[in-house]
Amino acid sequence: MAGRRKKNHHLPDRVYLHRGGHFYVDHAGKWHKLGKAWNRQAKERWLELSEGKSRDGTVAKLLDDFLEECERLVRVGRRSKRTLDDNEAEVRGLKLVLGRTAAHLLTSRHVKSYLNKRNDKNGLPAPVRANREIALLSSAYAWAMRRDEWPQIALNPCYGVRRNAESPRRQYVETAQLVRFGKAFAPAWMRRYILLKRITGLRQGDLLRLTPANITDRGLELVTGKTRRRMRFRWSWGLRIVLDAIVAAQGDVKKLALFPARHGGRMTSQGFRAAWARAMSEFVNAGGGRFRENDIRAKAASDASSLARAQELLGHEEASTTARHYRRGVAKVTPLR
Repeated sequence: MAGRRKKNHHLPDRVYLHRGGHFYVDHAGKWHKLGKAWNRQAKERWLELSEGKSRDGTVAKLLDDFLEECERLVRVGRRSKRTLDDNEAEVRGLKLVLGRTAAHLLTSRHVKSYLNKRNDKNGLPAPVRANREIALLSSAYAWAMRRDEWPQIALNPCYGVRRNAESPRRQYVETAQLVRFGKAFAPAWMRRYILLKRITGLRQGDLLRLTPANITDRGLELVTGKTRRRMRFRWSWGLRIVLDAIVAAQGDVKKLALFPARHGGRMTSQGFRAAWARAMSEFVNAGGGRFRENDIRAKAASDASSLARAQELLGHEEASTTARHYRRGVAKVTPLR
C-alpha cells in the first residue's frame, strides 16, 4: 500500500517512482505501471486511471463514444466480437498519444505524425499497427460527423492522409504441412474445423457461429458476420463428409454450435486462439513451420481453379481484394509455345 510521499514532490497524488518506474496506486491499493519516464504517455495513462473517464470534447471521449456504438452493433449482430476486441486494442494506442487533444482541433498533421512515429512496446516502428489505428480513428470521426452529440466536428482529419506502405502476406501453407499439423498436433475438433475451413474458406468468426440450423437440405447456409452476405455452399461429397463427421462428434446431445466450447456453449474467439496457440507451439517445437489460422483461408483461395472461383468462394465483392491478399503460392502459367 502506498504511504505518505517523502520525495518526488513534483509528481501528482498517488503517483510514485518505484524501482526505476512510475506507478499509479488506485484507491483499492493496486499498482499500475505508467512507464519509466514521466513523459506524455505516462501522463495520459495517469489521467485515464485517475479520472476513470475521458474528458468531454477530447479525442479520447470521441473514441469512448464510438466504442459504445460498436458494442451496440455487436449486441444486434452487425459487428463481430472479434472486431470489437481489435477496436478496443487500437483505441488504447490512440488515446495514449492523441487522447487529450480537443477532437475538433485534431488536424491531418497530427495524423501524419502519428503514422510516422508510432512504435510498439519495444520501441520498434509499427507502421501496420498505425494504419489500423488511424483507420479506426477515421471511422470514429465519420460516425461523429453524423451525430448531434458532436456538432463541433465538421471534418475528418484522416481524409486524404496517405497510410504507411504495407506488403501483402505471401505465406502459402503446403498441403502436407497442413495435414501433418492436423493429424499429429491439433485436437480432433480442430482437425474437423481445419477441413471445413479448407473447403469453404470461411472466416474464423463465421465458422464458430455455425449451428446445426445452418445445415439444410440445400447445403450449408449462413449470413457472414463481416459483410452480411448470404451464402450457400451447395452439397458436394467433401462438404457432406466433413459436416457428417462434425455432427456425429456431437453425439446424441445436439450442441448450440458445430464447434462448441468445453461447457457446451459457443466457443469464443479468445478460446479458439488459446487452443490454436497451444497446438501450433507443439507443432513448431517438433520442427514444423509456423502459420496462422487465416492462412488456411488464403490456401482455399489459392487452391481454387481461377480467380473468379476464389472470389466467389470467399464472398468478396472486388476481385482485386482476392488477388492481392488471398491468392498465394506459385502462379501456374501456360507458355505460348
